[in-house]
Order: sequence, then C-alpha cells, then structure tokens
Amino acid sequence: MASLSGVAALSQLKMGSSQRRSGVAAHCTLRFKKAEHAHCLVACPSSTSQRIQLSGSSYLSGTSIRLHVRRASAKRAGVNIRAGWNDFAWSEVKISEKSNNAGMSNLTIDVGEEIVKGYTKPGQFVQVRLSETGKAAFLAIASAPGATKSTLELLVKPVDGATAGDLCALEKGASVEVSPVMGKGFDLSSVPDAKTILIFATGSGISPIKALVEASAANGGLADSAADVRLYFGAQTEGTMAFTDKFDAWKASGVTVVPVLSQGDNKKYVQDVFIEEQGGPIVSAPAETAVVLCGQKEMAEAVKAMCAEAGIPDANILTNF
Repeated sequence: MASLSGVAALSQLKMGSSQRRSGVAAHCTLRFKKAEHAHCLVACPSSTSQRIQLSGSSYLSGTSIRLHVRRASAKRAGVNIRAGWNDFAWSEVKISEKSNNAGMSNLTIDVGEEIVKGYTKPGQFVQVRLSETGKAAFLAIASAPGATKSTLELLVKPVDGATAGDLCALEKGASVEVSPVMGKGFDLSSVPDAKTILIFATGSGISPIKALVEASAANGGLADSAADVRLYFGAQTEGTMAFTDKFDAWKASGVTVVPVLSQGDNKKYVQDVFIEEQGGPIVSAPAETAVVLCGQKEMAEAVKAMCAEAGIPDANILTNF
C-alpha cells in the first residue's frame, strides 16, 4: 500500500489546562498508509495522555486524536498517533425509507448534504450504530455518488445478535447515528487502460457494485462505459439475490449481468462460471483487464488465484476495503 511522507507544521496545539506548557515541538514527521492512520514524533514536556487539535496540516486539519505518550527522556518523548475508526463526529439521522430486498433491508437514511458531499467514489462506506454506546456496523453505500443531495441508500443483511440485525428490525422514521463517508472506494483510475472490467460479487456485496455500475464516469462509475463490463453475481438462490429489478437497466447501460446460484441442482460459483465461459482462467489482454471484488472472503481468494493464473497484475484487482 502506498505511503505518503512529509513534514507538517502544527500551528496550534490545544491541550488540557494542566498540560499548557512550552517546549512542544512545532513540527513533526508524518507517514500515512491510509487517510485514517499517521505516525509522528514530537517533543512533549512529560508523559501524559491528552486530546489535542491538529491545525496547519492539510491532511489532518481539524481532526481530534487521542495521543498515547510514552516518555523517552526528560526532553523528548515518542508519540504514536492512530486516528482510529471513532475519531470523528457522529451525526443523528433518520431512516426515511425501508423496504425488503431478497430477505435483506434496503434502508434510505437522510444524512444531510454535508455527509453526502463526502461520498465521491463507489465502494465507500459509512458506520452506523443505534446509540452512542452501541457497536457500529460498517455498511457499503448502494446509491451512486451524485445520485442524491441528502440521502444514502444501504443494503443491510440481517445478522442475529449483531448491529446489522438490529438495524433491520427498525422501521421508517427511526433514528440512528452515522459516521462521515469513509474508505477508498473502487479506484478505476488506477487501471486507466482497462478495456475489460470483470466484477465478481456475492450476497450483500452487490451493494457497492450497484453504486459502481450506476455511477457516471465523472463520479468514478461505469454507467455507459466503453469497456467490456461483466458482472458475475452470486447468491444462494433466486430469492436471496438482491436488486434483480435493476438487471435490465444495468444491461441497457452496457453491463453484462451473469447471475450465479450456489444452491440447487445446478449450483455453481462465480469464478467457476467465468472459467467455463472462457475455457479456462484465460483473458486476452491481462494488462488491460481490471477485476473488481466484493463479497465473501473465499470467493475473493479464489478469484485472485484465478487472476494470477491468467496473468492479471495484482495492481489491477480492486477492492473497496
């Protein structure tokens, strides 16, 4: 994963009243593996744990982060910063629409324009929880970027004893808490020369794929793409296959939709159907082929192995997490 290194000036350090002392370094070195993670070394007056406000850094500006400080010497301490999944402001929102979709819940949540502005690429997600003390569910967004001004669509699979199950039990009008939009999404720009785009999805993994095939090219999607786009979508049965009412529209936009059922007399898996079609793990131009994965871990591993055999570069395999 790519890293970004740089030196950022901290123009302001807001500390607790008991820790307002001089001697804190004005500069630190930052290394990022993800937007949510950073490591730096600063000089601190003593061993402590504080919340500070980082300003002056375009990458982390305005982000409150818990610092766990270990004293290195009388004059210098090492500080490890990890901007975790909860270092953001939660927003209370309402479920504006709810419907059943192949045994799962289709939820539309009214999150407001500011949160929607942060949704820029198919494959991104939000965290949703029922209360301040509740555990969050990570849910990929099903609506396309740019599709609405203030709402997001989610597909939630009911899981007993989990937050997802509790969300599915809620009705229209119920309140939940939601995070800002997160994640890197599916970055199709990393494979700009792709003439073939193979999409493999299973179960509720179709949620961000819906966003991908419905979003315009300007919003990172595949709507009316000139590429050969093929979607291999697996579910246990026809009754558990979500968004079947969208298939005709997807086909009309240029996406070949191949439904695959893993139960029944003719059960198969998405990677097996592709291999059968091609007569083996074969693509005509591996370097010009992009592969998008979303769904079960076993499926993703099997498809990656197939791609390696076909000669598709690892860099051409896209996931949203």
